[in-house]
Amino acid sequence: MGKKEVLQAISTLAGAVIGAGVLGIPYVVSQAGLLTGIFDLLLIGALVLIIYMLYGEVTLRTKGIHQLTGYAEKYLGKIGKTIASVSMIIGAYGALIAYIIGIGISMQAIFGGSSLGFSIGFFVIGSLIVYSGIKGLEKSEVILTTLIIICVVLICGFGISKVDPANLKSFDLTKLLVPYGVILFAYMGTSAIPEMREELIKNKKSLKKSIFMGMLIPVIVYIAFTIIVVGIVGTSGFNSLDSNQRIATIAIGQYVGKHMFIFGNLFALCGMIASFIVSAVALMEMFEYDLKKTKNQAFLFTLIIPFIISVTNLTSFIQVIGISGVIIGGINGTLIVLMHKKAQTKGDRKPEYSIKAGLLLRTVVIILFMVGIIHKLFSLFLN
Repeated sequence: MGKKEVLQAISTLAGAVIGAGVLGIPYVVSQAGLLTGIFDLLLIGALVLIIYMLYGEVTLRTKGIHQLTGYAEKYLGKIGKTIASVSMIIGAYGALIAYIIGIGISMQAIFGGSSLGFSIGFFVIGSLIVYSGIKGLEKSEVILTTLIIICVVLICGFGISKVDPANLKSFDLTKLLVPYGVILFAYMGTSAIPEMREELIKNKKSLKKSIFMGMLIPVIVYIAFTIIVVGIVGTSGFNSLDSNQRIATIAIGQYVGKHMFIFGNLFALCGMIASFIVSAVALMEMFEYDLKKTKNQAFLFTLIIPFIISVTNLTSFIQVIGISGVIIGGINGTLIVLMHKKAQTKGDRKPEYSIKAGLLLRTVVIILFMVGIIHKLFSLFLN
């Protein structure tokens, strides 16, 4: 039973992380240079892993079921709760909107027809899984994460012979922040950490290992997928496509055979469906447990607004993931660092593991998040 719970927890985090963001990574990496992008993937991946480890400890030091909002209220007071509530709602809405749009685009690419129709169809089915809560989450994530890994192996296997070595050499330190927002969004899975604690309710000592493994899988998947796609398409190839074709799975379909096109879009579908379920369940729990709504109210608050925005073309896919990644990810990361410090003295239970995070580490992590937020805000203003 213990191994099954650990596998479910690892799959929950990997499934929460691998989502719509992966479709935007190859394009932004191609604009910065592949080696620059890989450096970003490793650096931001390490930064996010630290945040998840700190957050895991916060959940273990706290009795009861909460999401980010509940922990922020306990350790940072009413101001913390307000900031966390706004951040989590906007961040989750941004993610859900991106997933609904992205799933429609990927299904249209495979089957033809209307992306809007596929988005609506998925929303109906996905909503039923979300309503079942943690049980639906546990059953779906292991299957979807397994399919994601299989698809990536097939993509790498079929695509490696098409890679142009000339596309793999570029490094530009001045463009280090170009992929920052999309990559940070792609690593966002904060809401999965409390879900993992629930899944490991009888095996909490495995949470630290599960967080590490659950984060390692996306890092490997993202680097492998990015090398193949950028290696095949290249910077000039991406720049020759219009904005809708710069989604990775569609771009690669322009250069490789139909089999790669299908595997790529199946990979994207599995990732986005997995992330949609985790994000929606977490947001619903926040409304229910932390904001004291009924289950039906929480369900409606979680899904109605993202659905309306996604089907009325009020925003674009890459806009959503870039802005959500930097601003909301940065705010959540900063809150977790501050909560961790408080939880180590004000927690109400002994944790199964503890992370020694000194002033220097906390400061560096917060500065990295703040630099990303400031850079994105300036970019939005200048554009």
